[in-house]
Amino acid sequence: MTFRPQNLPPKSEEEEREHQKLVEDNRKQYLQKVRERERMQEKKRVEQERREKRMIESVSIWEKELLPNWDQVKRTKRVRELWIEGLPPGIRGKVWYYAFGNRNSITQDLYYIKSDQGRKLRKLLKEITQIDQEIIDNGGQPKRVPPTPQKMLTESILSELDDKFGSENQQHPKLSALAQRYDKLKKKLNFMIGFETLPQNNAIQSRERSISIIETDLPRTFPALKVFQPGSQHYDSLQRILEAFTMHRPDIGYIQGMSYVAAVLLLYMDEHQAFVTFCNMITKFPIMPFYSFNEPQVRKIMQLFKQVFQHNLPELCEHLETENIQPKQYVYEWFMTLFTRSLSLGLVSRVWDFYFLDGIFILYQTAIAILRILQKQLLEQDFEGIMLIMKNTQEHVTDEEQLASYIYEVSFPKWVYDEIPKLEGDFMKTI
Repeated sequence: MTFRPQNLPPKSEEEEREHQKLVEDNRKQYLQKVRERERMQEKKRVEQERREKRMIESVSIWEKELLPNWDQVKRTKRVRELWIEGLPPGIRGKVWYYAFGNRNSITQDLYYIKSDQGRKLRKLLKEITQIDQEIIDNGGQPKRVPPTPQKMLTESILSELDDKFGSENQQHPKLSALAQRYDKLKKKLNFMIGFETLPQNNAIQSRERSISIIETDLPRTFPALKVFQPGSQHYDSLQRILEAFTMHRPDIGYIQGMSYVAAVLLLYMDEHQAFVTFCNMITKFPIMPFYSFNEPQVRKIMQLFKQVFQHNLPELCEHLETENIQPKQYVYEWFMTLFTRSLSLGLVSRVWDFYFLDGIFILYQTAIAILRILQKQLLEQDFEGIMLIMKNTQEHVTDEEQLASYIYEVSFPKWVYDEIPKLEGDFMKTI
């Protein structure tokens, strides 16, 4: 018996039968969808159990057969197959480190020297800032502008003492004492920075700006993970790595986004190995063009990506073009941070497995795989809706096996496939 408004005449027998049939059909369709969803969930569960079992078994293979003979086996088909299937967490860091090696011959002693220099610089800059604040509190003029990510220092710390302090200091003994203390700290800063590597202003500005941004960025790095929050062991390790890199490569310094890359490495490696690998990743192609703001190179990378996009997902590519959305608006950050801010840590780790194996091609393949997963939703959205989804990919891209499968289903136009490796040669000519 079904509800029927009183103002309507009773249904005929035929109409009642049709209605009951429709209700039954809907019930069957619903149950079929439920059973199908349950079958898919069970299939994924079984596949996940099998994969976990294979990974447990592969640990012994990696530790006893492959890693001890790395130079002989690293290019074999067997290693590639095990690698693509997924590296066990306990082995992952070792394989990543072996894959890149220590190309710059960075010793553990050198790392600790650079990290200690970074620590001392941070401490000194805090002292200078404190003295500057005391000068202000005592009625004097500020002697320096704190560096920010948006604004470089506009005046050299080296020459401002005489300009800002003169007869006024003689009339205010406390200000004079503070100025003298500031001068001593400034000279100490000059000595610490050294002027052999960069022009005077740049030497101070680059490192000071970097140290300032690092302290700001650290608490924002994977905020949901307690291991990277203030007071934790990884927080201190991450700070040392980033400060050491600032001292090691002041020409690059610290750029926002680097902390995520270094943090992922720390989850799988010891501190020295993480620093070595971090240096290799940031200072080599294809990542360095993004952190050195090499616009011609980045433009070429984006142009080739668009060709791959058009080749694999023409409908979506055209839709984004119609909405005036260019690859640089979303792919730039994906590539620059190696997807660390766009995917969950589990998915990022798997993508990095592929990246350490196949290099730059994986950046293109992963981006296309993400877009393929998002395609149905993106096609239904306008500009604002598309950008909102792009900024929250972690919420939509969650299936590790689907992502991994899609990555290796991406194809390249032959001329693009041949052109991508040439980008590195072009980049090397510019540095």
